[in-house]
Amino acid sequence: MTIEKVTAPLAIYGDDWIPFAFGGVIFWCIIWGFVTKAIVKGKGYENSGVWFWCGFFLGIIGVIVAACKPAVNVSPNYTPVQPQTSSADELFKYKKLLEQGAITQSEYDAKKALLLSKI
Repeated sequence: MTIEKVTAPLAIYGDDWIPFAFGGVIFWCIIWGFVTKAIVKGKGYENSGVWFWCGFFLGIIGVIVAACKPAVNVSPNYTPVQPQTSSADELFKYKKLLEQGAITQSEYDAKKALLLSKI
């Protein structure tokens, strides 16, 4: 009866498998990085390069964090809405300008007539 030496599956390759394993890990880190970057860029964030590294180092956790971020809702055609001012506010503003001497009485009367016609 002889005793056979049992070897681990990777032991038959010696140390030749180490570079391939390292390359495989780097490959998957790059994949996770690009997936994370694509998710964040699709949600409207500008600095998606930082998120690549988050996905690279954290893997699936980085992807989950990126997926949980809210989308940025800024459209390129967005213009802020100016608050509506009433005719009375406009008339008060022109009265102050008249008192400061910035406009003449005739300009004030013209604006007053215009604002009162809108009411």
